[in-house]
Amino acid sequence: MNTRLSHNHFKWVLSIQETFSKFVKDEITTRELANDFCMLGAGKQFKDDNTLTWPEDSLTQEYNEIIHAMCVDYNVLDILRGYFTYDSELNDEHHLKIASKPYDLDLVKFLMPNPDTRYFTTK
Repeated sequence: MNTRLSHNHFKWVLSIQETFSKFVKDEITTRELANDFCMLGAGKQFKDDNTLTWPEDSLTQEYNEIIHAMCVDYNVLDILRGYFTYDSELNDEHHLKIASKPYDLDLVKFLMPNPDTRYFTTK
């Protein structure tokens, strides 16, 4: 296992697994679930100019694949997609807004049952 994965991504995977588990047990709200999920940084990657690009390194692609599979396993895929669809309709100054544009729309696309394979592999 790559050192970067074991020290960074692996901690995030364990953290979101705990969040998913708490949500399933009704210990946290949908907003808390969505906030923790957004903080993971799954999906496309931000460039320095604040645009989004497909992940190019295999580690990030594998990370995306793990996170997406966990969303399916914990039955939160539709819930999160619905939340970020709502989030994408809010303006950036709204007090309930979690993800900034265009990341909110990317999360909606990432949380599809069969998202674009470029989240997980190169073309």
